[in-house]
Amino acid sequence: DGKLLDAKAKAEAEAKQQQEKSVARLREAVKTIAAGKDGKTPEVELRTVSEGTLISLTDSANFAMFRSASVVPVPQVVKFFEELGEVIAKETGKIVIAGHTDARPFRSSRYDNWRLSTDRAHIAYHMLVRGGIPAERIVRVEGHAARRPRIVEDPKAAANRRVEILIRRPNKPG
Repeated sequence: DGKLLDAKAKAEAEAKQQQEKSVARLREAVKTIAAGKDGKTPEVELRTVSEGTLISLTDSANFAMFRSASVVPVPQVVKFFEELGEVIAKETGKIVIAGHTDARPFRSSRYDNWRLSTDRAHIAYHMLVRGGIPAERIVRVEGHAARRPRIVEDPKAAANRRVEILIRRPNKPG
């Protein structure tokens, strides 16, 4: 039916426009949060993906979000995540948090890359909730170890150590 297709196309266009506005708001807010921190923040990339808006927070060569081989965040990251939580709380949609490690072989008596990535995602969850995101909006907390590198050609790169926050489009199921 032509009218049904037109209505669906219009709804999809409106949803896309809303998502673009949301990304623009988030991008400006993240710039504001990072502005006064003298480079003591993770590298931030915001992009639109099929499921919604993906915020990728990565380590860099000269800044690590967590102490080495640990789930203890550096103090600047705690504040950054709390402020980011305040911003994300104003957006709509369910949230998925994923932790990632680089491919350096790692194992201690307590951690391997799987547990490290999962526990770092859980720590991010707690910091974001403390920042104001209602806990019930977060539908999954995942750890991917080194299985989904950001820099495929260099699986040991610092940028592969990251936390990703997916803000799902409101019409996407949990």
